[in-house]
Amino acid sequence: MNMKTELKYSTLTEMLIAKAGVTDKGFTFIYSGKEEKYISYADFFKQATYFLAYLKKNYGLNKGSQVIIYEEDNYKFLRCFWACIVGGLIPVPLAIGGKHNHKMKFFDIWKNQDTPRLFSDERNYSRLVEFGIEMGLSEETEALKKQFINSGIEPTQFDEESPVESVPEDIGFLQYSSGSTGNPKGVVLTHDNLIYNIHDIVERIQLKSSDNALNWIPLTHDLGMIGFHLSCMLAGCNQYIMSTQLFIRRPILWMDKAHQFKASRLYSPNFGYQYFLQAYNNLKEPKDWNLSQVENIFNGAEPISARLCREFVETLEVFGVPQNCITPCYGLAEASVGVTCTSLEEPIKEYFIERNSLAIEGKASFSEKYVKDQTVSFVGAGKTFTNCYIRITGDDGAVLENGYVGHIQIKGKNVTKRYYNAPEKTENLFTADGWLKTGDLGLLLPDDSLIITGRHKNMIIIQGQNYYAHDIESLLHDIPNISLGKVVACGVSGNSREKEQLLIFVLFKRPAEKFIPVVNAVQESLSKALAIMPDAVIPVREIPKTTSGKVQHNVLLSKYLAGDFNDTILKLQEVTRNSFVNEWREIPVNLRKSVIKEWLLQQCLTIKGSQELTILPEKPLPDQGFKSVHAVQLSKLLKNQLALATNNTLLYQYPTLSKLSAWINDQLFPLAETPSELPPKTTNEVAEQILDELETMSDEEVAELLQNDEVL
Repeated sequence: MNMKTELKYSTLTEMLIAKAGVTDKGFTFIYSGKEEKYISYADFFKQATYFLAYLKKNYGLNKGSQVIIYEEDNYKFLRCFWACIVGGLIPVPLAIGGKHNHKMKFFDIWKNQDTPRLFSDERNYSRLVEFGIEMGLSEETEALKKQFINSGIEPTQFDEESPVESVPEDIGFLQYSSGSTGNPKGVVLTHDNLIYNIHDIVERIQLKSSDNALNWIPLTHDLGMIGFHLSCMLAGCNQYIMSTQLFIRRPILWMDKAHQFKASRLYSPNFGYQYFLQAYNNLKEPKDWNLSQVENIFNGAEPISARLCREFVETLEVFGVPQNCITPCYGLAEASVGVTCTSLEEPIKEYFIERNSLAIEGKASFSEKYVKDQTVSFVGAGKTFTNCYIRITGDDGAVLENGYVGHIQIKGKNVTKRYYNAPEKTENLFTADGWLKTGDLGLLLPDDSLIITGRHKNMIIIQGQNYYAHDIESLLHDIPNISLGKVVACGVSGNSREKEQLLIFVLFKRPAEKFIPVVNAVQESLSKALAIMPDAVIPVREIPKTTSGKVQHNVLLSKYLAGDFNDTILKLQEVTRNSFVNEWREIPVNLRKSVIKEWLLQQCLTIKGSQELTILPEKPLPDQGFKSVHAVQLSKLLKNQLALATNNTLLYQYPTLSKLSAWINDQLFPLAETPSELPPKTTNEVAEQILDELETMSDEEVAELLQNDEVL
């Protein structure tokens, strides 16, 4: 695919030098509702070269030196970043955050560098030193003390410093992945990668020097740095930069500033729209914004919700926001940032795909409308940028035709060639024929536009069926106390000894007793929609996210596997079981089994997805349409709600409602009544082996086995 227009510059250095004479455009750094700081491109160029002289003179930095930039003041951040660019240094933008895993990420990155420096303020530097000492990272902490550049010290003397000549193949900067676990990967982005990608972005969305661009996404994030800042630098438009923390504290200020500065380009992932709407809906005083100048709002960095986009636009239409202003896009750090994007003013396209047709290498079956228990909603991500290519492959690497779901792979001028100081990870990043493996799944439409179906690592396999975490999560958003970003679905892979597990984590800070209705609602919703039952619904006081706002599924999964939630799960089971036991204990013994039977009937009707069915108490459930999938759900339900030790063969041991309710009664009230119809006691190894094998058999195989009197 050829360029439509020639590149203006071959390096970022050339791009900044070209702004040295621009005095009527520049940056406005927004610190509060009233406090702002403006600096023209021309003055900023001088500040960058002055600061480069300061770094070289006081810290002996030269071409190739690495500087980790952790600075919350966006002006200081960008001044240091561009000083590194024009000096041939290697800037490493990094948002550390205050949590344990964020600080640990810093030290992982520190160890991945050669001889890095840290540019930060005294407060955050001290926190890192304290953390390093606490974690026993003595060697790294001592090195950190020697390599600290205090961002709080302003140069008092300014020297001239000429930019160092760079070539397109030189490293522009290192973009570390915002991944959740393991050592973070440093994506090497060359001047060439970045120039091609920002040129494509500017061309696709028709970004102009007359635009006013407003952004609150962190500059440490590739969408904030490349999609916003560098692209706007290339276009030469005014940039209005609002800190992320200011947006979090005052989300309404986002549109206050869009009105004040007549912003035409804005940027936000899904959670930003939701967060803004929550604040807007609680406003006590009406707003008189004029937002008619808004041309487009970028939406990327996480799965895009068409419903949320519509709600956001419909809410702001009264202020003049155009109906088709939201621009879906898809990208990743390894592609600089952009892989695909819709065109300006193109309406959001929502596609409904049959859930059972989303398996890898399966052909997607489209539906005209959304049906909660049958289809999944996706937003089209547009076509590839001019200098990027995409293909979809199966598990074996074979390229699939358009319309088939598979692994997304990319190559092009914008695509990195390696991870920094990580040859093994680099080797695993590419296919044998040189395509980069994104780790995402999706399909191409007949017109070559892309649909992202999910992350491969977040795919959950239950009873041989594939489910996407975001699909399961979205099904639960209608439940009270659950919304976007407050629920996380994770899967635990099965093995020869244990079945796979489905875990649902919900942000919840109230007592365990108040969480029981949420558990019941989650179980009912997933049972009806997908015929699956979670193994555990776990309340958490925090949903871990990266510093750029992405949910960290693997952090929660790792904590679960480490046993961090064991006490919580046991407490919930105890509370739930006691609520039933206490209620049923008040019922006369001679009536209790009937009450339990009625409760069990309701659970079976829910699992079958209909309250209209007639289930006979003395007739085996398998003969009434209950298959192995229903037995699994019922087994998990009894385990979660009654804390009973169950397995998937329970329905074959107690096949009728009467027998199963009697068994439940005997398990819950062993002293009140003589246990009846307990599982046969045996030490026969053959019998034990058969029971184990039952879990892997089909319904027909189990029925045939149980009819054979000679088995035992």
